[in-house]
Amino acid sequence: MDDAIARAEREAQDSERVAKYATENFRAWSEGERQVIDSLKRIGDVIKSDAFLEVSRKFVEQHKHVFEFTDENKLEYTALHEQYVELMEKTLVEMASDVDIDSLVGNLPEFMEGGASEQDPEQTGATIDFLLSLTDFPIFKSMMLAARDEATTGPAPALDTSALDSSAHVGVLTTLNLPTPMRAALAPLAKVNEADNWQRLAEKKGEYVMETTRVDKTKFSRMTMSQELPPPRFVECFVDFTDPGSAERHAYFTKVDVLKHEQNGKVTDILARMHLSLPGILKALKLGTDTWDVRMTMEADQPEPGCTACCMVSWDVEKDGPKDGRMAMSRLTIVRPSGDGTQCTMVESMPPLMPEWMFGVMMSNAMKTQFKTALATYKKQKGLA
Repeated sequence: MDDAIARAEREAQDSERVAKYATENFRAWSEGERQVIDSLKRIGDVIKSDAFLEVSRKFVEQHKHVFEFTDENKLEYTALHEQYVELMEKTLVEMASDVDIDSLVGNLPEFMEGGASEQDPEQTGATIDFLLSLTDFPIFKSMMLAARDEATTGPAPALDTSALDSSAHVGVLTTLNLPTPMRAALAPLAKVNEADNWQRLAEKKGEYVMETTRVDKTKFSRMTMSQELPPPRFVECFVDFTDPGSAERHAYFTKVDVLKHEQNGKVTDILARMHLSLPGILKALKLGTDTWDVRMTMEADQPEPGCTACCMVSWDVEKDGPKDGRMAMSRLTIVRPSGDGTQCTMVESMPPLMPEWMFGVMMSNAMKTQFKTALATYKKQKGLA
C-alpha cells in the first residue's frame, strides 16, 4: 500500500513538472505573432550563417584598431558605426529578400508587449536583440573594443563549478553585518535552497556559467565567472558602481549619483542612483523611469579572509527601505581569490519585469563583449594596461 501511494505521488509530481514546462515553453501565438516569429526565424538563419558573419568579421578586423579605451567618442567612431549599420542592413536585405525587414522592426515593440514579454518566442530572442542593438552605438563600440582587446587579454583562472552550490552561498547571509531592512530584503534568496530545476542559459567552459530557476513565483538567477583581476581590483571594476570611471565602463548606465557612502570597519554602506541607458532587447522593458536606486554593502574578509561579500537591493530613497514592485531585486555576490585572479559567484532574485529568456540574452551579451570591454577600460583608467 505504501509503495502504491509513493508511486502515485511520484507520478503526480512528474505530471506537475510536465504541465509547468508546457506552460512556460509553449504558447498559442496569434496569426499576427506567428508572422513575426516566422520572419524572425528567417532573419535568425541569415545572421547565424557563415556568409553574414564573415561580412561583419571583415569590417571589425579592418577598423578595430581605430578604437581606444577612453570615454571620448571621436567623430570617426560614429562615422564607422553608420558605415557598419548600412553594411549590415544592406547584407541582411540581400540575404533575406523574402522578409520585409522595415515592417518587422516596426512591429517588434507591439510584439514584445504581448506573449513575448514573458516567453522567448520560439528561441528568437537573440534575433530580436540583434535587430534592436544594431543601431546602438555603445553596443557597437563595445564590440570593436572587445575585438581589439581579444588578443591581449590574459587568461582567466580555471572556473571551479563547485561554486554553483547555492545553498552554501546564501548561507553566508546569516554571518554578514547587514542593516535590518537589507537583511529582510535579502531573505528571499534563501528560497534557492529549495530549487532543484536550474536551467542553464549560457556557459563558456572554464570561464562562466549562468542559470535560472523559479521557486513559487520568484525568479532567481545564479552565475559563476572567473577573471584575471585579483579580488580587490575585481570589486573595484565590476561591483563598486561608485568607483570613479564606473559609468564609462558599463553599458547599462551613463552616470551614478552617490547619495551615501559610509565606511565602518570592514563594511562599506552605499546608496546610489544609476541613470539608465538600456541597450538592445532591454529597450522592450517598460520601466517608467530612467533612474534606478540601489543600496549596497560590501564586507571584506567574508565569508573567509581575502574574500568580499557584496549585497545589493533595489531601494526606495523616500521611504528609506527596500523597493517593491516590478523593479525589485536582491543580489548576493561573493568574490574569492582563485590563483592570481578571482572567482565570482552571484545569486539574485530577478526583477518581476525581467523574463528569464531576456535576462539570458542580456547576460550572454555582457559576457561576450561588455565585461571584456569594462576590464580593458578599467586597466587603462588605473594605469594597469
